[in-house]
Amino acid sequence: LKDRSLLGKVYVADVGDKASQVPSSCRAPIVVDRHVPNQPLMSRVVEESAESTPCTTLFCDLGGGIVACRPVTGKTHQIRVHLSHMGSPIQGDVLYGGAGTSEGRLRLHAHCYRVKDPNQGTSVDFISPMLPT
Repeated sequence: LKDRSLLGKVYVADVGDKASQVPSSCRAPIVVDRHVPNQPLMSRVVEESAESTPCTTLFCDLGGGIVACRPVTGKTHQIRVHLSHMGSPIQGDVLYGGAGTSEGRLRLHAHCYRVKDPNQGTSVDFISPMLPT
């Protein structure tokens, strides 16, 4: 997809018993650390500076430990970094402080992509149901 056709994305994240602690938004600047060979790429929240990117993520508690996440900006690992920064890391996200899971995977799911139909000019949603826990 070309960036100009992508209108929005919504993810769902399992943050366990910390879902009620997640505010409705996070506006914290993020910087991507320089990549070190054989190490995972990481981002982090920093004070505003020339090197940081202002980032906004919107959140909604869906119940059962699940939070809907809509990145307004699109920085590497933005949702993961913002949730961790707020003390609610995603289950399975051991890179950003989350507890490991029995299935050994990150409990973050791309739930909906909204794109502009180039022929009709209308928006189209592509929805992927969540995997069972």
